[in-house]
Amino acid sequence: MVAMGLALGQASRAQQVEQIGPPSVGTVAAIDSPPGAAKEVAPIAGGSGGAAASSVAGGAVESAMAGALIERLRARTLTPAGAWQSGALSVDSLLLIVGERLDTWGGFFWERDDTLRRALVSLLVEHGGERLKDTGKLPLTVRLWLADYFGSIGDERVLPLAESVLADLKPGAVGQEDLALQAVERLGWYYRDRGEHEKSAQAWLRLEPLVSKPGWEVPDSVIEAARQWKQAGQGDKAQAAYARIAPLGDVWVTSVAVGDQARELMASGQQAPAQKMLRDALPLAMGSEAQVLVQSFLARSLLLSGDLEGARSTAQQALDAYAKLPRQQAVLESMARATRDEAAGWIQSPIQIEPRELKLPAVKEGAQPIVRRLRVRTLKPATLAVTSSAPQIKARLLSEDGWGTAASTEQVLVIECAPGAPANAILSITSEQYPNVEAKVPVLSGAGS
Repeated sequence: MVAMGLALGQASRAQQVEQIGPPSVGTVAAIDSPPGAAKEVAPIAGGSGGAAASSVAGGAVESAMAGALIERLRARTLTPAGAWQSGALSVDSLLLIVGERLDTWGGFFWERDDTLRRALVSLLVEHGGERLKDTGKLPLTVRLWLADYFGSIGDERVLPLAESVLADLKPGAVGQEDLALQAVERLGWYYRDRGEHEKSAQAWLRLEPLVSKPGWEVPDSVIEAARQWKQAGQGDKAQAAYARIAPLGDVWVTSVAVGDQARELMASGQQAPAQKMLRDALPLAMGSEAQVLVQSFLARSLLLSGDLEGARSTAQQALDAYAKLPRQQAVLESMARATRDEAAGWIQSPIQIEPRELKLPAVKEGAQPIVRRLRVRTLKPATLAVTSSAPQIKARLLSEDGWGTAASTEQVLVIECAPGAPANAILSITSEQYPNVEAKVPVLSGAGS
């Protein structure tokens, strides 16, 4: 799904559907009952479970019992494996739960639970046998969650299952958007994870003919296609896909697309065009979560260009807008807050040193000097100079290019403390790039190890 921001990776559009991450090994075993949790639960009628399951119960009773079992599974007072072993789960009840009780996005009561869902589907795969052989006769939802499970473990069986879902959907039919999107997702993710980015892009673009109404789903799939074209090295196709997004009318996805392109400019040092692109996108985004996203990107670009006050104030504006949102996503806040705090840190200390204080043991007469290292950071490449208040304490700089004072954003200060050093000394670090700044490091001899 649509990723949001500089370090956001793959978060979902409006977090309605977070991207399903890679599975852990042993999905069923991943859900453990608390110590001493009760294991007994009444079986759901139909089929044969790991123990003898009753085959006599009406549909209403079966449904009520399925609901009670689901609650225990959700509460982690019973594991899917334990429910199977006790006979509370059978192939029939698994088909019922997977096919009818999972909501649109793979959880229960609109709470996503990928681990539980995949544990249940894993049992179905393990024990379904002949019941799963003719997948074309299975409900579309069962096929979808089977595809999801196989995709989560990198099994190519995701492909025919997802394709079978898409094959049974009619172009433009009302009410099938969720199924269509998720079947396309499983194809796109499978090919992406295998590094087949062109196939992934082509899979994402299959959604549009299946959607009957305007919404976020189509622009979301187009931006994912754009990203995959980019990964495939087909920049022209990526740009063409990005250009299609704004006319589709979704403000959030449009803002994410702008962020994608601005981020690429920022990474190559082109802050001015990145800032123009973001400022042009801001009026459309105002008053929504997209405003927080765009302003966070803009603040970051301002920081990278050295406009620290602009970065700090823009990030604060993003945080103020975030506080007014009716539905908040912490990842958006963290983006803006991180940039605001970093800008404030650079304003306060243009030359940053870690650690800020150096404690050394006393050096005995005739002993070898003690050597320690400090790390010096600046926002922009800077040529540094270092002086010591004590002749027994010498310092030299190790830049990215080796010994010396070559301009760099991160350098190592190597300290040598010889016998006879005073208990308190000061290292002073200055730079011609920061004419009014002097960073000082206290060096305390006989106070450390």
